[in-house]
Amino acid sequence: MRGWTMTSALLLAAAVNACGPSEVSPLPADAAAPTSAVPSASPSPARSPSPAPSPSRSRGPTPTLSPTCYGAIMYDLHLQTTELSFIKSMCFAVGGILRIRSLGPGQLKVEPQGLTSVDYEAAVYDVRFVRPGTVAITIPQDQQEDHVITVVIR
Repeated sequence: MRGWTMTSALLLAAAVNACGPSEVSPLPADAAAPTSAVPSASPSPARSPSPAPSPSRSRGPTPTLSPTCYGAIMYDLHLQTTELSFIKSMCFAVGGILRIRSLGPGQLKVEPQGLTSVDYEAAVYDVRFVRPGTVAITIPQDQQEDHVITVVIR
């Protein structure tokens, strides 16, 4: 058993030494991506930090664009369990969907219509955001004034 441990240790040491002392540079990544806590083998010269990429230049799906703007996700809004007075505005990336539950046919209004694609089935509206801009989503309220949610699409 001891021979196996020594052989394993020698192979591991050889593999680590084969990597060499050369410095490894990080791959380009989004500013929100987690960073590695492993220090480099040798100190590198000081560099100025590169600017964070703007959301319009990001590649691939992002979970969020900023702390206040959702990415291209589906957000579920259940009208029977949500207090609408707290929701005044939202922000989504193009491709995001706002799913509104517990609303009858023909009750939801979305203006302007050219920025969204709206589907309805079984008391559920799916509002898909297809172009950048700002839309107003109007939800009727029982015995109250209609509630308007302003949605910014990026």
